[in-house]
Amino acid sequence: MKIDATSCVKNLVSAVLVICAGAGSLSCGKTSYPVPAFEQAPPVLEIQALISEYAADPSTAATMYEGKTFLFPSVAVDQVKNLRTLPGEEYMSGELFAASGQARFYPKYLHDLDAIGPGFVMDITGEVKGCAGSYYSITDCTYWVLEGGTLPPPSGY
Repeated sequence: MKIDATSCVKNLVSAVLVICAGAGSLSCGKTSYPVPAFEQAPPVLEIQALISEYAADPSTAATMYEGKTFLFPSVAVDQVKNLRTLPGEEYMSGELFAASGQARFYPKYLHDLDAIGPGFVMDITGEVKGCAGSYYSITDCTYWVLEGGTLPPPSGY
């Protein structure tokens, strides 16, 4: 059996191109972050219940909630500060958030808020940090979109 060198070279070059294209497309994809896993589901807490508890008795509410992780169901987002809304600006840690009324939900990962805008309804898990001024802070948040809203225009990053 005679082996055609030209055919072998063509097949080799084709295989290399397919491998390079596949590897290139994997490296260009959006970075994905792990979804948090819990040994047991975090307790459900309505954001208005948290705010009411703090208004009624701040010290008892702090003892009950601060440092604990909760699932906040069906949060209607009215403001988002993300990398899309800060085009070309420097950002400081802790200034990116999704807000619903007086509650600010700070992301666990930098790009978690990129695909979220005002009007979205989400389930959010996060750790209650407390109340500072008139804002309630929930940190290390992960967001599950239940209903879409309006996305800001891309900033070109």
